[in-house]
Amino acid sequence: MNYEFGGVVVDTAQVTLSKNAKLLNCEPRVFALLVYFCQHPQEAISREELLTHVWDGRIVSDAAVNRAVGELRKLIEDDPSKPQWIKTISKVGYKFTVLPAMIADNSKTDYSKTDSGTMPETVTELTVTSALTSPTPRQTPQKEAHASVNQAITSPVNINYFGAWLTAVLILIVVVYLQYFAQPKHSNRLGVEGWQPVTTSMGSSFNPDYDSSSETALFLYRKDPNAYAQIYKKNKGKEAQRVTDDEYYYTDVIQGNDGAIFASRLNNLQQRNCEIVKIVPATLQNEHIMDCGKGTVTQLEFDQKFNQLFYQYRPSVADPYAIYSYQLDTGRKRQITHPLQQGNTVGDYVFALSPNSKVLAVVEYSGEADDKIKLVDISNN
Repeated sequence: MNYEFGGVVVDTAQVTLSKNAKLLNCEPRVFALLVYFCQHPQEAISREELLTHVWDGRIVSDAAVNRAVGELRKLIEDDPSKPQWIKTISKVGYKFTVLPAMIADNSKTDYSKTDSGTMPETVTELTVTSALTSPTPRQTPQKEAHASVNQAITSPVNINYFGAWLTAVLILIVVVYLQYFAQPKHSNRLGVEGWQPVTTSMGSSFNPDYDSSSETALFLYRKDPNAYAQIYKKNKGKEAQRVTDDEYYYTDVIQGNDGAIFASRLNNLQQRNCEIVKIVPATLQNEHIMDCGKGTVTQLEFDQKFNQLFYQYRPSVADPYAIYSYQLDTGRKRQITHPLQQGNTVGDYVFALSPNSKVLAVVEYSGEADDKIKLVDISNN
């Protein structure tokens, strides 16, 4: 089924998107979002509904939905800042304003007749080729004439094909020479010899954290979309072991000092109250560290050098995310980044700590504008 509106064509069979006959590059999730809009035109659709049907119930922040809608607007709207097709409905979600035309996928073209009632020229050529490739004992003079024409045409094509093939071989030889013989030799060149999965499981395994010193991997796992994500631990050469078994939905997990585990989790998938806990593997005891907001999906980073946590936090769902630090020894909280205060459609979402624990690399989502990567000096913000 194809959907068409305002010069935009959504081909669900070929999974392609075009505008004014120009093919557009579209992410799979963004394409699925557009298909869902086309299937539910002129309806007010909540973000929760989009998370259920487009994100398959995965726990992601509202910013993920906002971002996908923003990318979709950039593709199909003439002016994304003044959208015509996808309107924002305050305190609800979005509305696809147009009723698209549904066009059946008809890839087979009927060449039996043209408007004049005669066979088109291209079909005549195909008929001649078919006759030549399946010769009969006797050919009519007309077919012999067609055969002569076909032979005259195909001979240069064969020559050109041989020339193209020879050119490709020569180019390949030059590339191989430059790659392996003309380059200087490096004794410290690295390469991947093979891949070996750390875990093999049915379901979803995500948000891994690996400690090279102990060769231990922590990750989150849920067996199906309705299950709550729990923490698992995998030591080298051993089977993965379950660390938690409770009614919380875990959103991130990292390893701390002395084998301690830090995790962010939600109390449930309705209230989505966030908290950060410390887990001691030997006793599996949970220690509440602090709350991290409501309706938040919090990423964690652990600074072993200064024994502190970095995490995302926002006071309410109407505020943007910012990055905070928490000193585990003293309990001191400090706001590290200061995003634009323009609601929850902007904010600092993805971040990473430098090896020397002095700089945070932060991706700031800016709504309709381009995203930014910020390098933040932790000592002075």
